[in-house]
Amino acid sequence: MLLFLLAFSAICFGIVNAAREVVKEKAIYLHEQRLCVRPGPYLPPRWLSSVFFLLLQSLTLVVLVSLKISFELDAGALSALVGILLLGAVSGALIWRPHLRSGGILRPSILQS
Repeated sequence: MLLFLLAFSAICFGIVNAAREVVKEKAIYLHEQRLCVRPGPYLPPRWLSSVFFLLLQSLTLVVLVSLKISFELDAGALSALVGILLLGAVSGALIWRPHLRSGGILRPSILQS
């Protein structure tokens, strides 16, 4: 049950962070689209920074939970748990970022207004 809650929390981290970024960058994205700037050079640095913060959130989640509940896992298993939570968070972020999944063909509906 605990692992399910950890995974669900990581997915929610990804969804919330991606939704916040999409809403925050709406004006920038529309401005660059009007200037015919392709999203190729713009998106990878944003994506890497999002993955970095998701890694920090996943690591913090595991550390805080392990302080209250003793995991009987070695360092390798704990790092694997952080990696799995990171993958869940990234997949949650991709739900809100279809323009990253499809190479720019699809755009989030919030940006099409």
